[in-house]
Amino acid sequence: MLRFYLGSVVGIFTFVSPVLGASLDNVVTASDSTRVKVEANAETGTRKFMAPVIRFTARGRTDGYAIVSRTVEGGVMGQIEVSGLVRYPDKLRKYDHAKFSDGQLARFRAVRDDKVCEGEDCIFTEQFKLSITPEQLAFYADSYDKVPLLVASTHSEQSFIVYVPVNHFAAVLEVSSHSLTV
Repeated sequence: MLRFYLGSVVGIFTFVSPVLGASLDNVVTASDSTRVKVEANAETGTRKFMAPVIRFTARGRTDGYAIVSRTVEGGVMGQIEVSGLVRYPDKLRKYDHAKFSDGQLARFRAVRDDKVCEGEDCIFTEQFKLSITPEQLAFYADSYDKVPLLVASTHSEQSFIVYVPVNHFAAVLEVSSHSLTV
């Protein structure tokens, strides 16, 4: 309430959003101590479960982040996915596929790309989603502590690897599955 009186934009949305039926945020700790953020929309009955942000850097002044998440809508579990954003200079790379270290493809979907220029210097961003099957996840969960995902483009020689901790997948699966029984 104090934030609201101070006129903070964050405070206004923190105070008003529950009243309007928008997102109610909560953090749940999984059994391995991984904190999972839960965004719940009371109006639509949708809940999104998100592991902590994974930040990465790569060659070619490339950096970004990825988040393991799962959405539950109307009591129906969505597929677990990795959402990411990558930033880099020079020219648009058009990332269009991802694969595991054994060469097996992950389902890739480009979500959005954008560029911001100041004079002749431009920074490009691309957003993407990767869907991972339970079989792919089981293979990596049994053998590794991180799932390496190579994101690449058929339009550019630039690629990068995101190492996603297996416990992020496990925590999101645990907390989202438990939410159906509560």
